[in-house]
Amino acid sequence: RDCHSKLLAATQAHSSFSSKASKAMGCDRHMLGLKLMLKPGEKAPEIFSDVVTARSGTWALSTSGLVGEHMDGWGFGEVVPHGLGIGYAVLNDRLRFTVTSRHAGWAPRMTANLENALLQMRDLCVAAAAEPQSKL
Repeated sequence: RDCHSKLLAATQAHSSFSSKASKAMGCDRHMLGLKLMLKPGEKAPEIFSDVVTARSGTWALSTSGLVGEHMDGWGFGEVVPHGLGIGYAVLNDRLRFTVTSRHAGWAPRMTANLENALLQMRDLCVAAAAEPQSKL
């Protein structure tokens, strides 16, 4: 039950972050905006040379969701040589994924881990739905 509650909280947080990002309200958009405001030859503030800032601008895991029951297939790739690309679709009765990488074995391993995680989440939700509900 505790894991199910944490899963619900995580999905609600993800939904909130996704909604904000779709409205250009994500922190990465803010940082990009600041960087794009620099005039040619203008020195960038120190934060842009910070190791953490530089690392956060490198997308080792790049994802993209496609919406629609009629999306039969697509291609989606990693955006850095050492990364993974995951294209996904949430359909009425299933989830679809395409996982890519330039490194042998990475995509199959990520696919297996992703499937395992999704099956565990499904089991949590099924178990929670089967629990008797309080009538109070």
